[in-house]
Amino acid sequence: MCLFLSSIFAPVRRSADDPSGDRLDALFCAIQTAWAWTMRSERYGAPEHLDPLKGWIADPSLREIQEPAGPASA
Repeated sequence: MCLFLSSIFAPVRRSADDPSGDRLDALFCAIQTAWAWTMRSERYGAPEHLDPLKGWIADPSLREIQEPAGPASA
């Protein structure tokens, strides 16, 4: 168990020691990618109204985006 935990936290420790932040950015990208893969049957977590041709970043916060309001009625 100890070996398992140390193998999980080793990339985190190395990422924290990288002054450029590139390793930490890569770690966050991997986490977001893993989450999106678990949501692949649900448009990778993106709400239906998002334009699939735009460059959206798969992120759990997208699930909180509400349907845009229609045109204001006069």
